[in-house]
Amino acid sequence: MKRKIYYITRTYTHDSNSGGALMREGAVKQFCEHGYQVEVISLSKTLNNISLDNQYLTLFDNGKGSDRVNWTKQRFGFSEDYLDDWANNCVNYLRHKVNKEDIVFATTGGDLASLKVASLVKDKTDCIYIANFRDPVLHTTVNNKSLSPFLHVNRDHLLIKYLNNANLVVTSCNSYKEYIEEKFQGRVINNHFGFLGNESNRDYSHLPNNNNSLSIVYAGTLNKYQGPNYYPDVFSGLKKTSLTVYSNSDPFKREHDNIYIKKPVTRDELYQRIMKNHNAGFVSLSNPYFSVCVPSKIYEYINIGLPIFGFLPDGEARSIVNDNNFGYIAKEGKYSELRQKLGYYSNRLELVDDLKMNVQNSRDKWSMKHLFSDLIEEIKLLGDR
Repeated sequence: MKRKIYYITRTYTHDSNSGGALMREGAVKQFCEHGYQVEVISLSKTLNNISLDNQYLTLFDNGKGSDRVNWTKQRFGFSEDYLDDWANNCVNYLRHKVNKEDIVFATTGGDLASLKVASLVKDKTDCIYIANFRDPVLHTTVNNKSLSPFLHVNRDHLLIKYLNNANLVVTSCNSYKEYIEEKFQGRVINNHFGFLGNESNRDYSHLPNNNNSLSIVYAGTLNKYQGPNYYPDVFSGLKKTSLTVYSNSDPFKREHDNIYIKKPVTRDELYQRIMKNHNAGFVSLSNPYFSVCVPSKIYEYINIGLPIFGFLPDGEARSIVNDNNFGYIAKEGKYSELRQKLGYYSNRLELVDDLKMNVQNSRDKWSMKHLFSDLIEEIKLLGDR
């Protein structure tokens, strides 16, 4: 009989095409390929029946309270998490289904609720509880830094509360692993989640040379954490260099001769456009809090074979790019330095081809399929507890 995994996640591909949601679906597929039976427990406001490639998906809502009210209650400490009602719904469902041999795998991209669900179910069933951090829980501290400058109760105590009975903690960045090891006495491992793989079997080895220019692409959200207000400082007026942004938002306020804003397109269409028009990818985070995060875009670019440019806080994400000579990531705040680097490469485009070869030659070791095997071995050891 296949061992059962209950995969707890706030976001999933039933209602999101974000990099995080796609990575979670990729992880579920990997569990299935390794012989596990998986039920995904996620959040939905509509609770429509969903079919996702024969995956078993169970959805719960977050009660009748408005998101704004729930966030306010969390902010001032009147509730533990804005998704408390969802968490309670999940626990009430799982407490009657999960047994001691099952695994409850809780993955968080910043919410506390997924960890809360797994911890409470562990208390009631003595199942195996695995906590997986894609990003730190929001409004906890990371290396004495907090994400928001606005008033919000610190949630470090809640993080420890809902980690204290985990059988295994899995981070996606070694520096966050070191941070968690200071707080948690149990087993902590790191597992880079990697890229999903080339589902369409497209050959990415023949990206455009674009011998006349450095054509950079960015697709996704452009909120304050990506620092879009700094993009003009980096790109505006830079010769032989352009940035094309696929996003619903246009934060630049005025036109720039080499920054182009386009509406989002499907993933397949985006890849086709990259293959035809672009020879580098861009990534950015402008807050030091994210020093313990590796943006999924980095893995996406590695998958396609794109050189990578951008700005990020000091941390593992910058090291992956810079130490492997996949491109150049400046430290956040060093925007003139990034501009100089782009100018350097735009005048020596043959070096961009060298970066491309570095990415493509190292590609396989960054695939989720390759990296996931280490996690599977750790999970097998838990069966012998």
